[in-house]
Amino acid sequence: MRGNKVSSIFERVFRRNSDIFRSFGLFCAYGVWILAFHLILLSLVTYFVGSFSLGSLVGGLRDSAVPLPRFEEVNDAFAAVELSFLGFASVLFLFLLRWLNPLMSASWRDFFTPQLFERDFVPAFVRGVIVASGIVLAFLFSGVYRFFGFIIQIEDAPGALANILLRVLSVGIWVYCEENIFRKRIFERLLAPPHERSLVGVAAAILTTSLLFCGLRALQFDLGIIQTFTIFLVSIALCFKALLEKDVLYGAGFWVALLVVWHCLLSLPILGTDFSGLLMVKYQTPSVTSVLSPVTARVLTGGEGGVLSSVLFQLLLGVEIVRLAVRYLKSFQKTLSKT
Repeated sequence: MRGNKVSSIFERVFRRNSDIFRSFGLFCAYGVWILAFHLILLSLVTYFVGSFSLGSLVGGLRDSAVPLPRFEEVNDAFAAVELSFLGFASVLFLFLLRWLNPLMSASWRDFFTPQLFERDFVPAFVRGVIVASGIVLAFLFSGVYRFFGFIIQIEDAPGALANILLRVLSVGIWVYCEENIFRKRIFERLLAPPHERSLVGVAAAILTTSLLFCGLRALQFDLGIIQTFTIFLVSIALCFKALLEKDVLYGAGFWVALLVVWHCLLSLPILGTDFSGLLMVKYQTPSVTSVLSPVTARVLTGGEGGVLSSVLFQLLLGVEIVRLAVRYLKSFQKTLSKT
């Protein structure tokens, strides 16, 4: 009898909070999936770097004089392909969700529709390009960033451009897929139905989704406190965008544009990962005669960590979050007045 009562209690609890349990289940499944791919990638990189020296990876010559890979070589090779591998892993996970339909109630229209892509993603991407370029231009004019020009040699142009294009596609696919997972499936399930929503419930859903998002980033990358806080603010802003636009494509387009411009176009590091893009922009320590001290410049711009470590970018995100929160509060009050 006692066992039946306990099972009935658990059954009632699960039915009342089925969406919450499914959200956490989806997060755990995706986290295990990504960590498994990380382990596979690390094993492959260690094997190939152990068999070939770093120079032979470029030249294609066998080097049997290096029996064991050095940590620096493995780390550099792993960082060079990590983001591309993440894009591949995330899109495979969406294929898995589609294959599990109707168990996961996923269809291709949930992931991509040309009309919504053209209406939301493209304008948001253009706006993100403008914002990302404006931030870098401000740092350039202040003297803490230096522009080194094009870094692609003419004889290496085809291979280098193909590598940049692959990086752009990988970053775009990775962000697009994760927005479908976190903002469209996890976040929407944590929210109550529109007629039952409260501001406390919405805030709890946003904070929970953002904490899960930051937790996965911390497992994937070696992030400091500043970059982790930036990712947390980015997630909050993306959640508000999903609420207001009733779709994740607008936020995804904006976030993709920031990463593509900073990382793939201007060669700035993101999430602790370096890349040689189309142009070269690097942080330089201000001189003694500069208006900004070295410490102030590093804090404001992010220094060698890139824009994601910038306190100024965090302040801009804070202003955007407040603006989006006010917009949502107004729409929430209108919904209450109608009911």
